[in-house]
Amino acid sequence: MLRASKAAEIAGVPSVTIVGSEFMKQAALISKGLGLPLAVAEYPGAPMLDGAEAIRAKVTDNLLPEIIRGLTSPLSERTDAAALSEPRAGAIVIRGTLSQVQNHFHRNMWSDGLPIIPPTRERVAAFLRFTTRDATESLGVLPQEGRKATIHSIAVNAVMAGCLPEYFPVVLAALEAVTDPRFDLLGIQTTTNPVTPVLIINGPIRLALEINCGRGCMGPGFRANATIGRAVKLALLNIGLCHPGTISKSIHGMPGRFTFCFGELEEASPWDPLHVERGYRAEESTVSVVGGQGTQNMCCGLTTPEGIVHMVADGMRYYGSNGYLRGSGAPLLVIGPGHAKIFHEAGWDKEIPPCSFWIRPTPIPTNRLSERTSAI
Repeated sequence: MLRASKAAEIAGVPSVTIVGSEFMKQAALISKGLGLPLAVAEYPGAPMLDGAEAIRAKVTDNLLPEIIRGLTSPLSERTDAAALSEPRAGAIVIRGTLSQVQNHFHRNMWSDGLPIIPPTRERVAAFLRFTTRDATESLGVLPQEGRKATIHSIAVNAVMAGCLPEYFPVVLAALEAVTDPRFDLLGIQTTTNPVTPVLIINGPIRLALEINCGRGCMGPGFRANATIGRAVKLALLNIGLCHPGTISKSIHGMPGRFTFCFGELEEASPWDPLHVERGYRAEESTVSVVGGQGTQNMCCGLTTPEGIVHMVADGMRYYGSNGYLRGSGAPLLVIGPGHAKIFHEAGWDKEIPPCSFWIRPTPIPTNRLSERTSAI
């Protein structure tokens, strides 16, 4: 709505966006990111929780005066949202013990609640050696503050997440994918739905970095899966300022918001890998991003393609779903080699809409990675 308000204001039409109390800070940050002090009128509370009389009273007493003031006040007289402080690249933000560093980052809301690896200059520099890009280059703008995701700032968050330096090209590809307008990162960052970017890794880099593609690939126990996904989420938190409760409005959240990253078990699939279906060569490495909710496990002893798809369809349409039935995207269905074999032997294929990002070639020190990864 604020984007529509900006278009109206540019066209010379005064506008006011009605915002619930819980979304006021979010609206201020979005307004600042759009570059205009857009007028908003606060609805106290949430209208879906109020009865007709309460709504009528709030509209009369609260909304109407603010709407009139917003429509009659020129943009030049409005107060823009205050800029939030951001450490300068390479600056020393704290010196102290590991415990003091952890507490400082937590107080400043620079962590996801888990311990972080302090992003020292030396550690960040080690990550920057795994890309040919300049540290000041931006991969794109992250909502809502409109901050640029620079190579340096992404490296800082990758260090904090516990990544190894050789994971950095994957993190960069993932951030490049989520900043693509087709991904609608703004919606994922601000929705009340517990949705998060899901990263699917394809190509030779899966094996070189030991990304888990098999049993337990969406769970704990694997450093690459855990830290690559976490690095992306920390970047969205610290660069995109997606703080829980203020910007991120997910009602209850979900564990996948810490990290959600896995690889495709290409070697056991009867079909072309995901990235090949999307136009890449098998020897290329890619990251595909999907906006996903918590997983829904479907278990039933069916052995025919028809029976399996009926079971899957039933699992997708459960009452109250806030995902597939209300969204405009394609659902993500992850199946094991056994079920894939059943479909393949019956002559069934699959279709996937295009949206992947290639992990660009980088000069990898040969003493840090295998030759297979060096050839990316």
